[in-house]
Amino acid sequence: MRCNAYLYKPDGPHHKAIHRRKERSMTQQEEINDNEKLHRSTYDPREGHELPTHGDYARTLTIASHQGVLSTIDREDGTPYGSIVELLPLEDGDFVFFISGMAAHTKNIRKDPRVSLLIAEGFGQGYALALSRATFLGEAKRVEDGLALYREKYIEVHPESAFYIDFPDFAFYRLHVNRVRYIGGFGRMSWVPGEEYHTSYPDPLWKHANGIITHMNEDHKHNMISYVKAFEKVEDDITDIEMNVVDRFGFEMRAVVGGKGRTIRMSFSEEVRDAGQVRKELVALAQKAREILGETT
Repeated sequence: MRCNAYLYKPDGPHHKAIHRRKERSMTQQEEINDNEKLHRSTYDPREGHELPTHGDYARTLTIASHQGVLSTIDREDGTPYGSIVELLPLEDGDFVFFISGMAAHTKNIRKDPRVSLLIAEGFGQGYALALSRATFLGEAKRVEDGLALYREKYIEVHPESAFYIDFPDFAFYRLHVNRVRYIGGFGRMSWVPGEEYHTSYPDPLWKHANGIITHMNEDHKHNMISYVKAFEKVEDDITDIEMNVVDRFGFEMRAVVGGKGRTIRMSFSEEVRDAGQVRKELVALAQKAREILGETT
């Protein structure tokens, strides 16, 4: 996935906003159902098990995905109409898409600008209901000076658009996000108000997360088993384990312990910003786990 400095400035206002949010509103509290509760590990070096907000998770989805399903209101009878669009995510969390005036969704927007946009993690891959996704609700409005504002950036993200970027019947439309429905897999979901969403920001590990997760699941399952045995005092057999989330505050694992599935969250000793810092944290955890378990290297 390409990184575009226009999309996310790590020292910009949206990065600093997180430090002003000492408490999450009830709308961004995680809603965990009884069937799959997120277990915070008893090992918590930072105290409090800080997590990204659902707004942060939604913003991370936006920067890591440049396609989505746009739903408009049919101009003839008002039924929902879905179509696939390519996106340019903006720094404040809004989106721009480049669409033809002849397209049905464009004609629908002209009559009624209310739309929703669905973005899903790994869309079309794996078990979709277990993956993160977000629906962004708002209004889409044509940007009259769109070519001047977005032409180069849009081509950078979508090189194939250079073929039709100057077609006269195409135009840029901006989705002004009013609220977001975030779903982080089974039982974890909430409504995120627009103001809170726009002051959230993508997780700094978004470019590295998939690589870290793949590496841990392919090469270091034994370390993850040690984490669970050492820090959770688990004596039952762990027949399967995998990392499925990593962010600046910590990581999550899904484990089968004594024949039952568990989702376990472990915190890093400090907030991390890059893959090197994640590796340092994971190695330190493995060393500490081996000490607790009395294992030699």
